[in-house]
Amino acid sequence: MSDHLNNIKKAYILLQLDRRIVGIKFVHDKEVFDSFDATEPVRPMFYCQAVHAAGAGNRIKLTKATSGCHGSSRALGFEPANADYYSGQASMVLGLYKKLETSKQVAQQIDIFRTPLYGVVIMPIEAFDTEPDIVMIFSNTREAMRVLQGYTSIYGYNNHYYMCGNQAICVEATTYPYINQRLNLSMLCAGTRFRAGWKDDEVAMGLPYSQFGGLVEGLQHTVNAIERNSRKYQIETQLKEEGLFDMDIRYGKTYFLADDRSPKE
Repeated sequence: MSDHLNNIKKAYILLQLDRRIVGIKFVHDKEVFDSFDATEPVRPMFYCQAVHAAGAGNRIKLTKATSGCHGSSRALGFEPANADYYSGQASMVLGLYKKLETSKQVAQQIDIFRTPLYGVVIMPIEAFDTEPDIVMIFSNTREAMRVLQGYTSIYGYNNHYYMCGNQAICVEATTYPYINQRLNLSMLCAGTRFRAGWKDDEVAMGLPYSQFGGLVEGLQHTVNAIERNSRKYQIETQLKEEGLFDMDIRYGKTYFLADDRSPKE
């Protein structure tokens, strides 16, 4: 079995998630786009809705014609950003900023694709038989903590988290981590919470696929330091069931509790 599939299985065991981990693939060629076994909607669909649907197991692909959100179409390179966007006027109309200069400064700092994109494929990560470009994980804040701990264990301190509470899925969890090649955390935004229906306690994390294996390695490495006995037992049991147990789990101790007497089951 490939490392790709092993890492996916381990990620689902090491994290307690309610949704599938989502893979995002950027496609510049129609023939390649058509080759993906995913459904293109008959009517325009919001990118964040497609991501939400992929978290439930669906396979979706979008082009400029079927991308229903102006903000995500701009972020993904389906359409160019216009002068009103870069001047800050577009966001001022939405009432998101008090001053035009603030709106302009944010617009000019947001990382969006500057070159045209033909399409984007959005599927559960296990549905890809080729490497996706971006991996998205949705969780409560406790499991988000585990992602940050695992990532930091391998890649070190990340002092470049980008969050503003707007364009959460398309920028904060997609274009920013891809352009900057690092993990990013998003609190989501009002638009995607309304359109896609995320839970109030959910957050999003996006990272380049090239760092997914390292994240899984870091999650596994920090199990002994972080997880209590019962969770360690669950992880050990599930890894053994999948034939993936390759670590030394130490019961009875965490970095914050020298004598953990919680039961294994």
